[in-house]
Amino acid sequence: MPMRVQCRIPYPLRSLWRSAESGITYRVVYSTAERTDLCPIAGRHLKFFRYATAELRVLTDDRFHGTGRMLRVWEDPFSDEKRTRRSLDAHVRRSDEIWKRIRPIVQPGDAFDPSVIRPLLDRSTRGRLIREAAELANVQPKTIHAYLLRFFQRGMTKQAVTSDFPNCGRPRSGGAYRGEPGEKPTRRNYTCRPGRKSGAQGLHPERRYMVPGDQLACLLWQAVDLLLTEGEAPWLTALGARQTGKSKEEAASAIKKRVARELTQAKRHGQTRRATRKGRSRPSYQNVCDALNAIARTVHEARDEQGHLTELELSDVGIITARQVSYFCQSEPDVRALMAARRHGDCGPLLLRGRADRRVKGPGDKFLLDATIADVYLVSRLDRTVVVGRPTIYFLIDSFSQMIVAVHASFERPSFAAAASVIEAAVMGKQEFCAQFGFDIEDDAWPCHFLAPEIVCDRGSEFMAAQPWQSLAKLGVAISNCRPYTPTWRAAAERRWGSVPVVWQRQMVGVVECDWHEHRRARRYPWDAVYTLSEFMTHILRAVHVYHRTPLTGGFPHPDLVFSRQSNTPINRWRWGVENVSGALLEHSLSDIQLATWRHDTGLLTQRGVKLHGRFYASQATEDAYLGRLDRKDRHVHVQSDPDELGGIWVELGGFPVFCPALDCGIAMQGLSWIEHQQYADQLHENDREENFRQQPERVMQMNNARVDTESAKKRTRSALKDSGKEHPTSTGMNDARHRENALNRAVDAYSPSRSGPSRAHTSTSERTPDQPQQGRKASLKAEREAAAIELLEAATGSHDDADPEGVPQ
Repeated sequence: MPMRVQCRIPYPLRSLWRSAESGITYRVVYSTAERTDLCPIAGRHLKFFRYATAELRVLTDDRFHGTGRMLRVWEDPFSDEKRTRRSLDAHVRRSDEIWKRIRPIVQPGDAFDPSVIRPLLDRSTRGRLIREAAELANVQPKTIHAYLLRFFQRGMTKQAVTSDFPNCGRPRSGGAYRGEPGEKPTRRNYTCRPGRKSGAQGLHPERRYMVPGDQLACLLWQAVDLLLTEGEAPWLTALGARQTGKSKEEAASAIKKRVARELTQAKRHGQTRRATRKGRSRPSYQNVCDALNAIARTVHEARDEQGHLTELELSDVGIITARQVSYFCQSEPDVRALMAARRHGDCGPLLLRGRADRRVKGPGDKFLLDATIADVYLVSRLDRTVVVGRPTIYFLIDSFSQMIVAVHASFERPSFAAAASVIEAAVMGKQEFCAQFGFDIEDDAWPCHFLAPEIVCDRGSEFMAAQPWQSLAKLGVAISNCRPYTPTWRAAAERRWGSVPVVWQRQMVGVVECDWHEHRRARRYPWDAVYTLSEFMTHILRAVHVYHRTPLTGGFPHPDLVFSRQSNTPINRWRWGVENVSGALLEHSLSDIQLATWRHDTGLLTQRGVKLHGRFYASQATEDAYLGRLDRKDRHVHVQSDPDELGGIWVELGGFPVFCPALDCGIAMQGLSWIEHQQYADQLHENDREENFRQQPERVMQMNNARVDTESAKKRTRSALKDSGKEHPTSTGMNDARHRENALNRAVDAYSPSRSGPSRAHTSTSERTPDQPQQGRKASLKAEREAAAIELLEAATGSHDDADPEGVPQ
């Protein structure tokens, strides 16, 4: 009988073998006559597989075809020939730093010794060595673990732990690369947009995004110019109002020089020079993206006689996204440094405890009424050279959908009369209401024409008086006031003063910034006034129209709304709520069962609450615990959660469990599992992305039309100033100008032929006979109101004895 001899020759160190069944490639990290250890060259976890050398010889024999067969791999994907070679100083420093940290445990001497590797193959010994090396290098143990993983997977040499700097990041040379140090850069030719495929690409294969190249580089540098411009809204000239006559390459080069020059000046003086357009009126990434798309994608446009866009069609080829613009600005060091120098500090985020609309049943259940002083000075319609002052704006907002039910702007001080005007506007048809200011829409575009049984106010002087509101109480409309100094109770109304005005501020001139009245040399904003009250109201209505179709962020709408393919816009929430929402939602709490069955986990205390798997849970106890641990590095807490219930978690604070509901989720998150929530979130993001793309023509039209009206208002104001011999509008005597303007507004409301119903302005019906038909309108109500104002002004100027002291005919 022949004798079977087992081969105990060790395997070559660093050799590669691939499993015939799984296809996983392994590297030999340690081998003797008795045992051989293998490590997978791919994966995130450091694993070792131990074989007897004799048994592994059988599995690697060419004549063996059974289970566990191993095949030799001759090409190493991490060999020195396949490494990227670029002479980067940061790459060399980082590589030396990594090798210095792990050398004490992988190569203590001058030469590599395989016996040193053996302690690292045992899990318990490896953990101790990793902790010692981490303490010596003053880093976390997981950092040393990641370096060891790279060491074993990539060849067990010093070159195996070199940094990946040459293989990551966007090249500074605009899509060019060098094969060897000193070679001439070679520009990449992209056939499609690089990177992760957009989610909209699968739904709309016809959409083509602009690929990197000379055209995109020039457009992105133009975006930098639009973001950092110092002039008076010149970024809107990208819509076609200004032509420089330079080529795209020359324009991009000039912009680069200007950015570098301004950055040098900022570093020299410690801050940038004071910009004409500050944070309130400076364009956003989305504004700039819309302007660039209007240049690159416009297929058809139609304008009226005044230059307003009435139709706009954008192609599906050459699309530029706001994320591209943002990434370009953040990846260019000069641009990023300049934007950081201009960024102003803030007071930090607010510690939130919940949402004020959790108990709102549906649209019309509760309205929020609030007022503020607009950040712009207006001129008088009587004399465009006289500044009247800053108007007061009232918003009536639905708490459930956050729709702006009504809006009103006037020069009246906050009073019951001004508040009653916005309530009156709430019950009017919005088509008729908007036509008074030259903004034409259909009633279905703003379907809000009723009141709610409860209106919540902010304890203003006009709301604290009980007598004026008794008439509304007889109609079933109750007025309630919040506690003092609690703006978070009315967060939906307070936030609208940040999201809605920013739409019109970016296209207006003379916006009052935060530095007004700070010092004697501050800008005189009244001198920049160019709009009348009627023109300013047109800007407000356009911004409200855009806001109603802009997806809301920071909240979670009902899943039925999301899965019905509707974006989270105020108008969609309003329409869906009117048709579907009814009844009250309930909350269940079974603390004993939850504490006994829910799984244990670790959360992190933050200023927004306890963070667990990307979600936040908060209560008064978590806020107190966070403030008490500000001086401690470890803010981890023990929590218990249920993956099938995301409505809340239990947090152990001070040895006692505390229930924390989900922050910013509301009742809609009760009873949902993590998988269902992930599907819901993906669908929500897809809907919002589609809505933002479809509404791009509306945003472009709003920006263009606002710019056209601005230029027209500037020409009329400059002409009036020239005729009167003034250099700037008169800013003295604003109170008298306010009284004259209010008197004219009341007279126009009373005598305008287009006024179809009674008003609080004492409209007289005796001046029109029953047999006299109302003449058809040939122009807009805005033009008729302006004509009526001029007619009253001429009548007041031509008469002496039959005029009242205000200058308005009796």
